[in-house]
Amino acid sequence: MGEEQREKRQYPRVRVGGRTKGRVTSIYDASLLDISLGGVLIEHAAAVRPGTIASLDLDLPEKRVTLKCLVARSVIHRSEAQPDGERELIYHTGLEFLDPSEETRQVVSDYIQSIIADGNGNRRKGEDLRELLPTLQKLELILEDTSKKLKEGMVRTDGAM
Repeated sequence: MGEEQREKRQYPRVRVGGRTKGRVTSIYDASLLDISLGGVLIEHAAAVRPGTIASLDLDLPEKRVTLKCLVARSVIHRSEAQPDGERELIYHTGLEFLDPSEETRQVVSDYIQSIIADGNGNRRKGEDLRELLPTLQKLELILEDTSKKLKEGMVRTDGAM
């Protein structure tokens, strides 16, 4: 399903990991989980109906922007215990940006580029990207070897060895 969903996306997403905050239709607070030029995935505690139009205020480092959005999907992700013993539902909601201005698109694009340049977007807590280098180098060697064998006809592509 994740593979299928990626193919449908017009823009690549960048993991934000909740470090940017926003407010949807000035009713509830939300944390951004990921962002693209086409929309965001947010986490929040208020139910929203897919298909509705919402206004998203994003507090980005450079500027606060307001985007008109379509609620593409909203699902219950988990529940959290509250201090009073009650449980609160936490939702993950996909919002699609509707006709952002060129200036707003540029601000969002700059924010995405800053996350990519910072290298923190897809990193798990405590993970150093340098730790992945030996694994990536091994994978590169395996791919080169497999490619060479394919060219020489030493590897079958029908799944048999």
